[in-house]
Amino acid sequence: MVRRPSRRYAAGVGRSREHRQRDDTDMTGMRRMMLVSVLCVGAGVAGCATPEEWKTWREHPTHWASGDHGFFSLRNREGKAARVTRNDIAMARDQGWWGKPLTVDQAQILER
Repeated sequence: MVRRPSRRYAAGVGRSREHRQRDDTDMTGMRRMMLVSVLCVGAGVAGCATPEEWKTWREHPTHWASGDHGFFSLRNREGKAARVTRNDIAMARDQGWWGKPLTVDQAQILER
């Protein structure tokens, strides 16, 4: 139910402090709802995947092939220098890791 002030108080003149505070609270609630709506739309748009990424998601039921794959991916994020060990390469081959391939020089592969 929408509360409407009487015509006599349409500009807020002569209204009690309690009424003005209640109207301010109502406006804060509306602003909060607008902010939440904008954030939800922003999160939805930012989370869009490319057709190639959707294809990968449909082919695999989980985000990572294993816990080792997850730790490797978190350790080697985009924009950072890759840290790859021979053990990582063996686990990737044995566990069938998927996703964007990470390429490094032979000299960059760590023994441990």
